Amino acid sequence: MKEIINWLIEIESSAADLYAEVADAFRDDGDFSRFLALMSAEEREHGKLLQQASAAVSDKELKRACFYFDDHFRKKIEAPFVRAWRLLENGELTKSAMVDILAEAEFSEWNEIFLYFLD
Repeated sequence: MKEIINWLIEIESSAADLYAEVADAFRDDGDFSRFLALMSAEEREHGKLLQQASAAVSDKELKRACFYFDDHFRKKIEAPFVRAWRLLENGELTKSAMVDILAEAEFSEWNEIFLYFLD
């Protein structure tokens, strides 16, 4: 279970880094850039919350949690971020593509898992 929490923390951190990078890339679009900067800050806060939750729960309690997913599920969650990084690195990331990536990521099971672990 700790492994899953650590993975979630990494996803939150990766999302925060991505959103910050894209905010910088779109700095000429002030509203969109500020929105992405806020999203970045929110993801960093999510990572901190997960770290606090992990520290507050005993290993015994974590072992009783009922949750499992495989590499296919992980890759599905990571896919929008991988795509965004690739597009950004290739100079091909458009605002429209980023909005689609944000929607796919933020409405995925990733956030449900986040809420499950916080609970």
